Amino acid sequence: MSEKRVGNNPQDWIEYTFDLGSVETSSSFEDDVITGTGKINGVKVCFYAQNPKVDRGFISSVGADKIVEIMDQAQNLKTPIVAFLFSAGVSITEGITSGQAYAKIINRNITLSGVIPQFAVVIGSTMGAAAYSATLMDIIIMNKSRSYLMVTSPNVVEWSIGEKTTISELGGSEIHARKTGIADFVEPNIPAQLDRLKNLVELIAVPSQKEIAPLEIMPEMPEKFVAWNMEKTLKGLVDESNYHLYREYYGKSMLCAFARIGGVSVGIIANQSTTNAGAIGVEASLKSTRFLRICDAYGLPLITLIDVPGFMPGTKEEQNGLLRSGANFCSAMVMSVPRISLVMRRCYGAAAFLMLQNSTTGLDLKLSLPNARIAIMGYAAAKVNVYAQDSRSEDEKMKDYFQNYENPKLALKSKLIDEIIASEDVRSRIVTHLQTVHKKQNKTFKHPILP
Repeated sequence: MSEKRVGNNPQDWIEYTFDLGSVETSSSFEDDVITGTGKINGVKVCFYAQNPKVDRGFISSVGADKIVEIMDQAQNLKTPIVAFLFSAGVSITEGITSGQAYAKIINRNITLSGVIPQFAVVIGSTMGAAAYSATLMDIIIMNKSRSYLMVTSPNVVEWSIGEKTTISELGGSEIHARKTGIADFVEPNIPAQLDRLKNLVELIAVPSQKEIAPLEIMPEMPEKFVAWNMEKTLKGLVDESNYHLYREYYGKSMLCAFARIGGVSVGIIANQSTTNAGAIGVEASLKSTRFLRICDAYGLPLITLIDVPGFMPGTKEEQNGLLRSGANFCSAMVMSVPRISLVMRRCYGAAAFLMLQNSTTGLDLKLSLPNARIAIMGYAAAKVNVYAQDSRSEDEKMKDYFQNYENPKLALKSKLIDEIIASEDVRSRIVTHLQTVHKKQNKTFKHPILP
């Protein structure tokens, strides 16, 4: 990361983000909205930046029309659109004229969803129509020091309903990272925020075909359950041990990440047993569903790392709509991109079959480690019914249950999985499959990505 200071000046954001000499602007840096084109790590991008130094960041109808024009240009050029956001909303002094103009931006956010990548970089306090526009984009990147995203200000809240609150409580980065799940990435400061943008633009917009040398072998998973941080597996699986965690602090029992494997850009979802033993709850379902939609819309093959005991039980999850969110997750799993699934340890219940189901490409690969367990339920839950009259020792019954109900050889025989593979062969097998299917897959992926 550069040591250059980046402040509340759109020129700073743009100069830091874009390749030297690549930026062409269609307006002055003193305007309320600056638009233009440039390159990020060689990738052509259209952009607009809201200027908080002009009319306190309120956007005029002229500024809104400029945003519409650059979004249309991005659609015609088939390039990503990057929005640097720092706005109190539409111009109050202009009245409905500015609101009507900004509605065209929101309409384009919707129609371009899944067509071209849309990146919202929330630099500072962003409210009203601009906040709704950000929420409709594909990737939202906030920073801890200055980013806020909300419908309206604390003053308006107090005037309207008498509630005293703060800007952090309404729309701070912590709220959107841990409670609403709106923030896809939260960085410590603006330079780190812009660095994340640069990496993601290159990864999502232009999948690489460069071969990378294999990394360390992924560690074997223990037979007896202990919580395992799936990030340890990612570091031994992805190129250069480099990945981008999506909504890291929301729905933490499911890990979602963008990365490259063998030079191919991929999406990865994995059960994270350090939270709720990896059981899938409502928040994990919501996060995973949107992540899958992004991968499917932009042609990123999906890697699924499975260590799941099932869906999260309990009245809280059921009353919060686990059936609905789980059903949406199931629907999102039917994808038009290749999928590679690896059963690493436990693969139980409806959640397991959800994560193992086929996509629609015919280019899927379903793998299992030799000591993984694939069954309707684990031994602890099944023994009351299966071994009620069995006098053998607990150890003998557990071994019997594995051989007759959980052994991945049974899943292989029934064609639920395609191969049983040793852990040291996993990365090379995935790389080989990705290099093959990446040349064959259908490139028509476009569909909306709901907020």
